[in-house]
Amino acid sequence: MLDLLNEEEQAQYEFIQSRIERMKEERQSLIEQAQLRKLSEFTALKDKIVCIIGGKGGLGSIFYQIFAGTNSTKFTFVLDLDNQEQAPELLPYADLVIFSVPIHQTPELIKHYSQWLKPQAGICDLTSIKTPALEAMLEAHTGPVLGMHPMFGIATPSLENQLIITCPGREQDYFTPYLELFKILGARIVETQAQKHDKIMTHMQAVRHFNTYLQGAFTASEGYSLEDLHKLSSPIYGLELIMIGRLFAQNPELYADIIYDNPMSEPALQRYLAKIDQAVANLKQGNKQAFLSDFEQTAAYFGDYAQDYLTKSALILEQAIKLKEIE
Repeated sequence: MLDLLNEEEQAQYEFIQSRIERMKEERQSLIEQAQLRKLSEFTALKDKIVCIIGGKGGLGSIFYQIFAGTNSTKFTFVLDLDNQEQAPELLPYADLVIFSVPIHQTPELIKHYSQWLKPQAGICDLTSIKTPALEAMLEAHTGPVLGMHPMFGIATPSLENQLIITCPGREQDYFTPYLELFKILGARIVETQAQKHDKIMTHMQAVRHFNTYLQGAFTASEGYSLEDLHKLSSPIYGLELIMIGRLFAQNPELYADIIYDNPMSEPALQRYLAKIDQAVANLKQGNKQAFLSDFEQTAAYFGDYAQDYLTKSALILEQAIKLKEIE
């Protein structure tokens, strides 16, 4: 569209764009100033020592930076593969211990490291499946326990507008100042029960990631040229292709853990497969009415949200169109 502009219109467009960018920078600067002010006033953790087990990679490194980078605690340290032998010496000093380890290792490592914790210390984990970790923490430790699930990845530059889900375990008030720090840095905190969390995450993460993996694998097996797909894509398909492709730019072990280490994944995927099988059977039979009927029932389920999602997706598609213009 920019090639339709004459020289004067192009200059006006560039001026407006530069002003928008300046306003964004000013807004971000204002937010950062407020955060710095709040951090300077925040003293609730100044005498606390925090340990991140598995803090040299993934989410653990992010939470290490949250505490160490803000100077909000007395001291923050990491236990990982290269210094795990120091656990008996260091852990008795910790006021909060965060487990950031693979899902399948979490219960075992909680049991192992909890033997050196002081009784009044708080412990929490960052796994995407809460029930096994919470049960392990409650069994291994007599002090405060909290399940946490940060709904963001390692590429996240800050906590601003990021969601952290918490699942209560024991003595929740103990964790209030720690959660307050996350809020100061811009995070949203939402509490839910572990079983409800795990059921929703099975759908939201395990099934969705598995479906995305299959879409990517199917696209590759069909032998399409990505250049051709990209060139001929509509904005909505181009966006979907981006979301599929980004999965394969990340660590496959993370997604394998999310899918394979969740005991609810297999039955949920079986139900999903049954839905696909029925839809394909209707297609084979030429039963378009079954498709229309199912479509209408699903639309009724989404209700007013459907129109809301349509409006919001239009805004996202505007950005997708701009991405294609940049290319």
